[in-house]
Amino acid sequence: MPRILGVETQVSIESQVLHRYTDADAFAFVNQVLGEPKTWAPSLIAYRLSSDFQANWKVEVGHWLLFARDEGFLDRLKKRIIDRALGEAGRPSVTGPNDSAHRTLVSELASVMVGYYLTRLGWHLQAWEPPRPIPKGDIDLRLTAPSGLGVDVQVKAPDQPGEFSHGRIINGEIDERVLKAIDKAVGQLEFASGPGRMVVVCPQRTWPLEADVLACHLLGKPIVRSDDVWGICREGGGVFGKAPGSDIAAVAALSYDRGHKELYRCTVVRNPWAPAATSISSACFPHARVLSLVGSRFVWEPEQPGKCFQFPSGMRLLEAT
Repeated sequence: MPRILGVETQVSIESQVLHRYTDADAFAFVNQVLGEPKTWAPSLIAYRLSSDFQANWKVEVGHWLLFARDEGFLDRLKKRIIDRALGEAGRPSVTGPNDSAHRTLVSELASVMVGYYLTRLGWHLQAWEPPRPIPKGDIDLRLTAPSGLGVDVQVKAPDQPGEFSHGRIINGEIDERVLKAIDKAVGQLEFASGPGRMVVVCPQRTWPLEADVLACHLLGKPIVRSDDVWGICREGGGVFGKAPGSDIAAVAALSYDRGHKELYRCTVVRNPWAPAATSISSACFPHARVLSLVGSRFVWEPEQPGKCFQFPSGMRLLEAT
């Protein structure tokens, strides 16, 4: 279905489609695993676990925790959450929208959300937090893609929502934090066993990372030739154009959005220079907007995201000058 008047069609999948348990069971399971909301006071976590306005978020967390239970890693996950977030919740070093304990909790849940989302769409979980290959490396998820390819995944949950001041957001919604986290994840996957390697970033912010920002960082900023031909070349400075990024098959930005609908929004940029044997096809990412090189042009499937001005469908791949 084409977009009308520049408005995106709904590519993202509604959260209810992925649920395997009732929302009542998921809601109750959060208290069973994390304890009563007052346990987390005075942190923002206590409010999110107790407020009626936050009930749909709590339900979704419950589905992630049930996924962890079913896959056999709930006890390890719970220990990480208690060790890293509960103590901070009692005396948060930062309060308000950027609450430090809440950011820690969301970071610990990010890889669980990614595993939950992908396995509900046909991927299979091999391991959560498998042993590190060497001290410098780190793998959050080891998955099998629908194509049968084994994929090591590093998940990051950078940034923070910030605060409104004089009509603008300060101390949050900072793209550079997200891009820096992607770069760190790419470096950690340099030591993965593969064969496939993927980064998934789940920014802790109100607005999703714009597709232009993600594509330009990974593939390079558009350039113009003297003959007025626009495009990019591998030598254009993108992460995918050189090691260790050249071995990463794809980078995805995933968020759980609670607007007038509850959606999982996913944007994927595939690496055109990754070894063919490690490539993850666009078909492995249903309900996502995926950027791939088709022939000599980059194409968004099934449609390009909104506000995509620097890297629209049709961007050329140019030979080095």
